[in-house]
Amino acid sequence: MKKIIMPAVLMTCILFAVSNVCARNYQHCMDEGYEAKNMCDNDKAFECFEEALKYKNEDPVAMFHIGKIYEERGDVRKASEYYEKVIAISYHPLMTYEIGAFYLKIGDLNRAEEIYSRALRHRVNLVEANLGMADYNFAIKNYDKAIEFYQFVVERDQKRAIAFYRYAMCLEAVGKDDEALEMCEKAMRIENSEDIRKYYKHLKNKKR
Repeated sequence: MKKIIMPAVLMTCILFAVSNVCARNYQHCMDEGYEAKNMCDNDKAFECFEEALKYKNEDPVAMFHIGKIYEERGDVRKASEYYEKVIAISYHPLMTYEIGAFYLKIGDLNRAEEIYSRALRHRVNLVEANLGMADYNFAIKNYDKAIEFYQFVVERDQKRAIAFYRYAMCLEAVGKDDEALEMCEKAMRIENSEDIRKYYKHLKNKKR
């Protein structure tokens, strides 16, 4: 019986086609997940991101979004489980910042500091890493150190309202009210949120 030998070119084309199908399926799941998230349908989004993992096992982006959904559901343990998987394989700056912020929110300050310090060491994205370290020092009330990090961020990114806002609060904490007011005004130009407006009013009242 003769063996059927498949030409190398044909084999390459088949493998390429199969890989493209997987890629399209992965992207289709991710796109549906994003769309569901935008529609506030977290259950549907969760299913889509989980399905995406069938096509790209341990994909950090899909796992990150699953972690975010667990976080929004209040399941800290499962959120942490997925976030730790992401951190183990990815240095993506925005995901790293968000994961560090999660640990700050739940009060695990040491883990947040470890994550942001690692990001600084690897110099993946210095703006995100410095913003994370600023937030960490803000949380532990090390305002002088936080000011250094926030200053680094606002000098390089003029669109971070949260950085200007927290920078202002740090400046007020160390007695620099005029500079705090200036930073708060910059924050308001970027994002005229209720919190920032209230803080601006507070600073203005102090000057009367």
